[in-house]
Amino acid sequence: MPGVLLITVDTLRADHVGLYGEERGLTPNIDAFFADGLRYTTAYAHSGWTKPSVATLMTAQLPVEHGVVQWQDVLSPALPTLGSALRRAGWRTEAVVAHSAVDETSGLQHGFEAFDTSAFASRGYPGDFLTSAELTAAALPRLASLMADETPWLLWLHYFDPHNDYFDHDDVLDLGTDEIARYAEEVAFTDHHIGRVLAEVSGRQGVTVALVGDHGEELNEHGAIGHSQALYEQLVRVPLLVRSTGLRGAVIDAPVGLIDLAPTLLERVDVPFPESFRGVSLLPVPVARPVVMERSNNGNWRGLVDGTSKLMWDVAQQKSALFDLAADPLERSNLLGVQPEEAQRMLDLLRETYPELPAQLP
Repeated sequence: MPGVLLITVDTLRADHVGLYGEERGLTPNIDAFFADGLRYTTAYAHSGWTKPSVATLMTAQLPVEHGVVQWQDVLSPALPTLGSALRRAGWRTEAVVAHSAVDETSGLQHGFEAFDTSAFASRGYPGDFLTSAELTAAALPRLASLMADETPWLLWLHYFDPHNDYFDHDDVLDLGTDEIARYAEEVAFTDHHIGRVLAEVSGRQGVTVALVGDHGEELNEHGAIGHSQALYEQLVRVPLLVRSTGLRGAVIDAPVGLIDLAPTLLERVDVPFPESFRGVSLLPVPVARPVVMERSNNGNWRGLVDGTSKLMWDVAQQKSALFDLAADPLERSNLLGVQPEEAQRMLDLLRETYPELPAQLP
């Protein structure tokens, strides 16, 4: 029977995964499993924090469309999701999550017949302790049960580590004791436990596996550590990896968004998309189009990537920044005054999603 294993990893930067160029050996299990899969090298979350990002992934709608943009917002049960689409098609749908942003109070449990929060629920806020081992322990028997059944299945796993607080993991990889080193060690720790799950589906026919970060993490590139500000690349560039029986591996450089992952998975297993889906399948080759993103808590930002151009708009301050990501991947040089025509073009594209923005740059 066909199956879909969806693994979302909280706070996982693309550049901390070996397949994306990391050279310290942080993710050997992820790298080995997806080496012959699809690797989207320029994948974007549509928000810099978990709740709106995962809601977009599940609903194939932008945050401005599904409305989950603040911590207290709850996804409407009337809105179709990846889980509900598969469940209506007769699939078994189960989830194991380790973050309060995606627990039963979020609305993201709709569409899942089983929704397990045991990895953290009895212990408090998951940033205060580790959860990867507990999540994997809860996931493995569910995965075994699903694979033994005669019914198609979806299993969604949301790992919380490497979210802050960052803990030392010298038993896995010793890189130092500062926050940046501990973040990297958390990635290695999480990879170790994800590897235990991947080992169970390795070589399994008919299984599609996707792994993605829900957002990234700033590590002092712009004066802060965490994910509480703006829409810099470190916060929105994420790994997106897909491996599926019979699907030829490839490296895809075109910018893509997480809004397209649910349609991609549904197309792969031949289940129709809900009419409410705004994303499109990335198979066989994604069509180049702009990727929009926003942040509506801890600041109010709107952003757009089109090719190698990126525009960020600070709604509160009514100011913007334009970057050439090919020449300036760390977004150090604001080209707003140097390339005003390109900045206006990007603003016009951004206003197609956010028409309330000014028609002209200040």
